[in-house]
Amino acid sequence: IVSFSHGNLTYSNTLEHLNILDEDYFFRFMEQLHQQQASDALLLYDEIHQKGFEGDTLLEGFAEFIRNILVSKDSKTLKLLDVSDDFKPRYLEAAQKSDAGWLISALNIISESVIQFKASRNKKLHVELALIKLSYLSQAIQLSSGAQGLEKKKLVESGKAVSFRALTLYKLDQTQTSKPSKPAPATSVGAKLTIETEPEKKPKTTQPEKKIQQVNPPVTADAERPIQKIGSLDAIRNQASKQLGIQHQSKLLEIEALNEAWKLYIEKLTAEQNHSTASNFSYCELKITDEHSFEVITESNIQQKFIESEKASLIHYMQAFFKDRLLKLTVTIIEKPYTDEPGERPLNSREIYAQMVEKNPLIQVLKEKLQMTIE
Repeated sequence: IVSFSHGNLTYSNTLEHLNILDEDYFFRFMEQLHQQQASDALLLYDEIHQKGFEGDTLLEGFAEFIRNILVSKDSKTLKLLDVSDDFKPRYLEAAQKSDAGWLISALNIISESVIQFKASRNKKLHVELALIKLSYLSQAIQLSSGAQGLEKKKLVESGKAVSFRALTLYKLDQTQTSKPSKPAPATSVGAKLTIETEPEKKPKTTQPEKKIQQVNPPVTADAERPIQKIGSLDAIRNQASKQLGIQHQSKLLEIEALNEAWKLYIEKLTAEQNHSTASNFSYCELKITDEHSFEVITESNIQQKFIESEKASLIHYMQAFFKDRLLKLTVTIIEKPYTDEPGERPLNSREIYAQMVEKNPLIQVLKEKLQMTIE
């Protein structure tokens, strides 16, 4: 501390360099809480927060401060007060102004706030709520002097048990008579319940029945077939097959039709101002592998990346062109040997490296020293 303060050793400098919260703040908090000055307490906490002290540091320090005041109230426990001699008179004075019930309730509120501090998202608001509770703590409880000392009476009424009324039992007398009987009068023991039977109905006069001739519809070939219930999965498959037309309306995968669809897709890319992709598509070769798949042969990784970037849209376009949802494609790289023949074909990675070495031979030396490879 002497080295940090350049020989000017004071109490305030020591607290500042050791990052210790001054006990004078707790005495100010205690005075403001007793006077129910919640706004002043919040402003004082904001001042402490601006100095870099976290909320849990304030809560834990304030809990220890209230504990020291509670210990100072009794001469027997005064030896447990572990503070400097300069602050002992102030603790004794604060203990005389504070009630034991208020101190115990405040210590309980602060302890719960310390436990819930880590789970709280808004730390500052959590501490402010604890200070507001402490400001109005004297209004939440009533302290009165009883026969056994101080008693804390809560404003909430005590619970009362719910009483139930005993239910009376009734006997049921089930009798069946041919004639309706009057209900028996209720007695003091219980009530009797009688079940009446319906009177016998007179037979109705019979009338000659009219014969209705039923005309059967003509039987067709479809009507003779038994009706089968189609499950939900079969119904979905039938509906999908009707909409997509799989295997019924699909075109035959031939190289002429494949090249025509590929050319139309290149024109589509050109119309969309995607000239780089269209240029790389034009240098690819197509090869049919089976009736539902074809292969795209490229000359470099660059062309492969352009094909892969458009693969989802390309396969959707080809499936719509050939009306075949099972159509799929694969991309294969076959690099051709480097030739000096001029052409408009884009260069692959090896050709670009060869031209770079031709212009600057030190690139090859750099490649060998760093043990680099050509992708």
